[in-house]
Amino acid sequence: MQFFQILYVVALTAIFSTCSGQPQDPQTLQVTHLTTAEFAAIINNGGILLDVRTPNEYREAHLENASELDYYSNDFEKNALALPKDKDVYVYCMKGGRSASASEILLKQGHPNVYNLLGGIHGWESEGLPVVE
Repeated sequence: MQFFQILYVVALTAIFSTCSGQPQDPQTLQVTHLTTAEFAAIINNGGILLDVRTPNEYREAHLENASELDYYSNDFEKNALALPKDKDVYVYCMKGGRSASASEILLKQGHPNVYNLLGGIHGWESEGLPVVE
């Protein structure tokens, strides 16, 4: 019985701490890395879908409704600052490396909910999911 009481207290603490309306400490925020299936399930939830590959890569194929913001551009961080911070940001690249780095930058800039696609568009296409060509 004591186990369930402890579990109950832990669950209530978690609920109240996430629903308290207090802003989260930026030091505790983390990028959420998602599998292809997880990413596909949430990218249409009203956030910003961000392709951080080069313009040529974007033109070859990209996810529907994705905005382009070249990670290699000298203005990447400046342009990223213009993104609204009240929306979730879903980030992808070719295989997941650039998007992981870009996601960390977005997080440091104050975006509280940043999601990175593990495996990038390469993994997306290998799962047979649609792209715009």
